[in-house]
Amino acid sequence: MATRFREANLLDLDGLVALVGRANETYYEWAGAGWSPPEPVRERGHWSSRIAEDGAWAAVAERDGRAVGCASFEPADGRNGVAYLSRLFVDPKLWRAGIGSALLGEAIAEMRERDFEWAELYAAAGNARARAFYERRGWRAGDKTRYWQGLTLIRFSLDLALLPSA
Repeated sequence: MATRFREANLLDLDGLVALVGRANETYYEWAGAGWSPPEPVRERGHWSSRIAEDGAWAAVAERDGRAVGCASFEPADGRNGVAYLSRLFVDPKLWRAGIGSALLGEAIAEMRERDFEWAELYAAAGNARARAFYERRGWRAGDKTRYWQGLTLIRFSLDLALLPSA
């Protein structure tokens, strides 16, 4: 079954919300009893603004017309040359099928095309799978943390200039 990658649009909102919901279900394995996922209406708002926002980029991976992966980034607030990767999700049934790697590669290629020098993201401290995924691809965890939905998030960064040319 072939996976198709393309830029996301507003017609993808329902599929993206459902996909993130499936991925968020896995958080219960490590996030703790007090954690609860964002409401679908909030998730829809995130994607809607990300798709429509000037300077932002969003992509979807689909199989048979169904969203099975997604990624997005935007310019980091107040810091020229820095892109903020904020939403990389893959359907848990398709983990380790290369979809996340492909989406991340697409995002990084687009960041470089737009002349970003650095990329940042936040990953949950308790999500060892996600942290290892980024570390294997050259992202480095820093000391900066923030809190979201009851989770401690760790900032990761990637020097885009150090990557080999495409």
